[in-house]
Amino acid sequence: GVEIHMVSITGETKVTGSHGIEIKCDTCIGQENFSETELFVLPGGMPGTKNLGACKALTELLTASFEAGKKLAAICVKSKVLYGMQPIPQNRCARN
Repeated sequence: GVEIHMVSITGETKVTGSHGIEIKCDTCIGQENFSETELFVLPGGMPGTKNLGACKALTELLTASFEAGKKLAAICVKSKVLYGMQPIPQNRCARN
């Protein structure tokens, strides 16, 4: 199996999505050591995608992870968060 950690960017472990579905995250960004994380997967949907892109701690983590050769993926957001990040080259982002 695969061990996953759901991480909130809000500072609260309880997160409510745009459809009113509440989830409980394992931790909050800044409280977890991601040095051994192999893959980061970002959820899709609005306005969550904009919130992810606006989270400096997350974009810095993803940039450093990309530079370290880690894998990044985005679901159903046409890679919007990843596509606009530097130094991720545009030709490295798959879009649907």
